[in-house]
Amino acid sequence: MEQATAASIAEKERKQAGGKVDEHDLREEEFGIPDEDLERYGGERYPAHEYLILSTAGKPVFWSKIKQSIQDEEDQMEATRVGLLQAIISNYAENNKKKLYETSAEVLELPKTGKTTFLLRPPLYLVAVSYWDEPNSTLRNHLEYLHQAVISLVSASKLNKLFDRAANFDLKRLLQGTDNILDSLLTRLQLETIAMRGALQPLRLNAAIRHDVGAALIPTRSKQARPQDALYAVLLTRNGIVTLARRRKHSIHPVDCHLLVNTVLSTNALKEGGTQSWVPICLPKFAPQGFLYAHVSFLDDEGKQDKNEKVKGDTTAASASNRHPDLGLVLVTANPDGFDDMSAWRDRIVDEAATRSTSTNATTTSIRYSADELGIAGLRHFCFKWRSNVQSTSSSYEDPYTPGTDDHRRLLYLYGLAYEYQSMGIGTSQGRSTTSTHVIRTQNEAILAWSTPPFELYICASPHIPNSTLINMAKSVVKWVKQEEHQLFIVSAPIF
Repeated sequence: MEQATAASIAEKERKQAGGKVDEHDLREEEFGIPDEDLERYGGERYPAHEYLILSTAGKPVFWSKIKQSIQDEEDQMEATRVGLLQAIISNYAENNKKKLYETSAEVLELPKTGKTTFLLRPPLYLVAVSYWDEPNSTLRNHLEYLHQAVISLVSASKLNKLFDRAANFDLKRLLQGTDNILDSLLTRLQLETIAMRGALQPLRLNAAIRHDVGAALIPTRSKQARPQDALYAVLLTRNGIVTLARRRKHSIHPVDCHLLVNTVLSTNALKEGGTQSWVPICLPKFAPQGFLYAHVSFLDDEGKQDKNEKVKGDTTAASASNRHPDLGLVLVTANPDGFDDMSAWRDRIVDEAATRSTSTNATTTSIRYSADELGIAGLRHFCFKWRSNVQSTSSSYEDPYTPGTDDHRRLLYLYGLAYEYQSMGIGTSQGRSTTSTHVIRTQNEAILAWSTPPFELYICASPHIPNSTLINMAKSVVKWVKQEEHQLFIVSAPIF
């Protein structure tokens, strides 16, 4: 009787999910820093990863500064590690990948849960060092983003030309002053799920306000308000994207948008009120061989600035006003001499916004929302990706998953593992499937990952909730997202 009951429950759960539910039970000691090594890593179960870039000739290019100590020690440690890694890559990368990973973990003295992941993109080698068992797909995604970030600063064509001329070229010197941009990106990658989702995440905002400020980005053609070579206009706050406008047939790739926003938000000089800055940037998914140009300005509380305070220059442009407004406007063009035209367009956008009923500073009132708002008992957090629109939304990380804590890093690890299961078809009898459902359980939480052609959904809930209830919770989340889609997403981006 007990077997029949269990079978009927399993069959019911399978039908509710639209297919098989693959379940995975994990213990934290299997993937976090083991107890015997905790003291060595300051008591952290999930210490931050380290990321290194070196040239194929063995010259150091970048080492993430998340774990700095004394500068002399940093330089010596960096040189030692780079030399060892370059030798290991040269010996094993092509012929013995297993030996590559084993030897690198050994020379870096990683704990038994630690690992290294490599991304070989000559003339650069990129390395991620994890002290715990972060999924390989997560680390590789981080390295892909890091490589694209380097391209955004140099461009692929210039990078190749520099190393074609001199194999031992010192790229680190050329990139001097940009560590904050790369470190900021890596910090975001370790605190959020942007690499896993590969999508834009707009701020949650009243649909009427989003439409109003979006319309201000594309003044009427009769006003000759827009340069002909303009590509994108992005309105953002320090917390994310409000809306964006684009040229017809020129959609912006999420990776390019993340790199653009990260460059702006990680450069303090660009965020000063009263300045208009001119930033060359390569968007690698749009045109990896060359540069575009971003006109960046941050608006004060009334959406206006002193138009006489303009700085035409690079990312070191600073403002005497010392203000730090919350609302930024980024205008992207292909014209290297287009500063004045873009500045004029920016002024017309500000004037247009001022005539509308909705003040631009209303956009800065948007805040992250809690999973509690959905009213679903036991739901702690969720991430949702709308595939066709390449956009995502997620609830805020709340206690016990406060950003930067071990619980938060464990949650991100489990999301990454669920993503890896989904993408690799692990647990499915037919391999890859258009629809799949996975449940991961630990002693602390249950994760449900649900992948379908229209969307991907990841939810975190109490560990004692049965699969059937998790599935019903997931369906309730999808229903809520659909009801709120005009507030959560940019449903119809302005086109010019």
